[in-house]
Amino acid sequence: VTILHAQQVDRNGNVLIRGIIGAAREAALAARRLVVTVEQEVEHFDAPLNAIVLPHWLVTAVSVVPGGAHPSYAAGFYERDNRFYLEWDQIARDRGRFQQWMQEHVLSSRDHAELLARLRVAA
Repeated sequence: VTILHAQQVDRNGNVLIRGIIGAAREAALAARRLVVTVEQEVEHFDAPLNAIVLPHWLVTAVSVVPGGAHPSYAAGFYERDNRFYLEWDQIARDRGRFQQWMQEHVLSSRDHAELLARLRVAA
């Protein structure tokens, strides 16, 4: 199973990925199942020349999750959260601090929107 985050899905289930794509195409093609979260659902998208379009027949499931790439970026939607990356470096070094952070931010959040709101307040 490969899980990716992308910018858009169209009404036919085709997925658009823009920006620095890394190994997204290869990961999608290598997977037996492909689950994609996207910033938004649109009727139709116009793919720029350097974008990837994953055809609907390759995609197993799609979920609209605005902010789903955080703390990374989603080209055309939001920038990378560099402050978070710097803080995370210290959090991840200590098991106790990591567990406390997970409890305060992830496990006690009702959903992804609440988690993002908590992280924005901490910024």
